[in-house]
Amino acid sequence: MLSSVMGPIGGSIGYAVHIFFVSDDDKGDTFKTGIFKMCCVCAVVIYFLYFIIIFFLKEKPPVPPTKSASYKSSEPVCKSLKDLISNKNFIFVTQVFGLIYACLTTFSQEVSLLISPYGFKAVSIL
Repeated sequence: MLSSVMGPIGGSIGYAVHIFFVSDDDKGDTFKTGIFKMCCVCAVVIYFLYFIIIFFLKEKPPVPPTKSASYKSSEPVCKSLKDLISNKNFIFVTQVFGLIYACLTTFSQEVSLLISPYGFKAVSIL
């Protein structure tokens, strides 16, 4: 669970870290120096966390997280994919969720065109 939360947190920090090194008024060499410092700081932090992970985390937890993780044998990937693709329920569920996602994405992109004749703008909706 911790790793699933760290992805968005790390992405947010990555988007916000430039504020400390580069401002809107920087141009030329000042801008280049700020970007270089930002890249160096990010690299140091990444390598520090990398070495912590390498040296302090175990390859496997002492207790398997699920029952299936306790099994020693595994099925080849190609056979698993073939079985999955031949499963009609999987195909149906994949197509339904794909269609729902496509409809929501299309609607969210076209909503401004649908409401603009009535005087609404994207900013005024929020």
